[in-house]
Amino acid sequence: MCPYHDQRYELYCPNHSAACCLQCFTEKHQNCKDLKRLTDIMKDIKSLTSVTRVEQDLNDANENYEMIITYLNRRLSTILNQKKTKIEEINLIRKSLNEHLDNLEQRMIKELVVEHNKLETETKKVINQVETKRSRVKNYLEDLTKMKNFATELQTFIGIQEMENMTTEEVRYLQKLIQSGDLDELNIEVKISSDVKSAVQKLICFGSVSVSSVPCSLELKKKVECQVPIFVPTVKTINDISPVLKQKIMLPKNATNITGCQILPNGHLLFVDKALKQLIKYKNKDNDIETVMTFGDTPYYVCYIKENTVAVTLPKSHKILKIDLVSREIVKTIVRENNTKCYGIDSNGKVIVVAEYLDGFNQNESVYILDLEGRELRCINMNSKFWEGLTMFKDKFYCTNWNSNKVLSMQDDGDTLWENDTKELSKPIGIAIDNNQCIYVACEKNSKIIIISPDGLTSRILLSTADEINEPTDISIDRETQSLLVSNRRNGVAFLFSI
Repeated sequence: MCPYHDQRYELYCPNHSAACCLQCFTEKHQNCKDLKRLTDIMKDIKSLTSVTRVEQDLNDANENYEMIITYLNRRLSTILNQKKTKIEEINLIRKSLNEHLDNLEQRMIKELVVEHNKLETETKKVINQVETKRSRVKNYLEDLTKMKNFATELQTFIGIQEMENMTTEEVRYLQKLIQSGDLDELNIEVKISSDVKSAVQKLICFGSVSVSSVPCSLELKKKVECQVPIFVPTVKTINDISPVLKQKIMLPKNATNITGCQILPNGHLLFVDKALKQLIKYKNKDNDIETVMTFGDTPYYVCYIKENTVAVTLPKSHKILKIDLVSREIVKTIVRENNTKCYGIDSNGKVIVVAEYLDGFNQNESVYILDLEGRELRCINMNSKFWEGLTMFKDKFYCTNWNSNKVLSMQDDGDTLWENDTKELSKPIGIAIDNNQCIYVACEKNSKIIIISPDGLTSRILLSTADEINEPTDISIDRETQSLLVSNRRNGVAFLFSI
């Protein structure tokens, strides 16, 4: 019931994101467009994108809080180790001094302990705040589950609006937490006076204790929008998609052989430089470029797995490396057979799929499905060679063959759905898929990006040299933000498009 006019809600105004009665319409919404009947909107309300998105946002917020708590507890251990290390350093210097330095030494240690206690107290305070927020989010999730199971459509509709505001508040808190500097790495540092080693009698202090700040390296799951709109989703065809350039990325001039790229959930971009044997990260917020890792062998493709973990293929050494982007460490080395070369790779966070072939002219290629520890779950024989690009969507795999100029769609059990060999496919390598199941293919030889319909029957040129595309090898799509990343191979230029 409308609290202002004591009438039943009849309409929904998308302009104001509010339900309204007929009297509300007369007074406030006559100039609003696209009003819908509430009864039409409430059909299957619990299965609409709005409900799913709120649930996903709450789950993301819960995971973010868990990550922050783990991160801060790790920081407690780090600063404790820093305290111990610095005390040992102080004591080592102390041994070379006479008793005149005893008082100065103790004063220094006390100052160090005080700073540590301050950091410990402040960090525990933030942990308590985050644990409280996390508990609140878990309660929201429980309320949402109850709403989905027991609430009426109207109660669900109204409840979603309220829960949207609460979710927005949690997202803003997370953003504020990062921006406020509360998660910055505050490190205990000790600067030993140079006079201690050179002239003991001239000492006036033992040193100083300070805390240096390093920006937080924690990468949270992003939240694209703070508002949950209610709408009936529309499916785009390949003719509806017109890329809009958002950003032109200039990689280092010595980046002359980019073979892989990936959009991360936080908006940062990864590139594999085959020539320099490096994994490069481009931070979209401040346009900063940094080297994540330099490999001992030639890397080729990269894919995002989950949280802060990615996988990189090394064909010559027959390996797949799982890398933690925060610690910049290899957390798992998946060793394949000695004569197997692994190229295209993708993951849905539950399994890893990789295109591999055995050395030798007549050896066919296979697609392997692995668990996240690298154990083989099953194998699909491709019956030919040169299947290199690979991506997955739900229960389907999509592959490119740069030798026969084909794109293949198949079920995850290996059953072929369709093949596309349009004449515009010229050495197709990189492949990606959007939410509409339209397939995007990077063709290195003719410098084009081809888009193929979900059924594989139609295709068209999406981007070309007129868009500065030049020998593209890999592409990546962020389905949440509807962004397309295209990397040129030779000139160190990449492009980020909105699709």
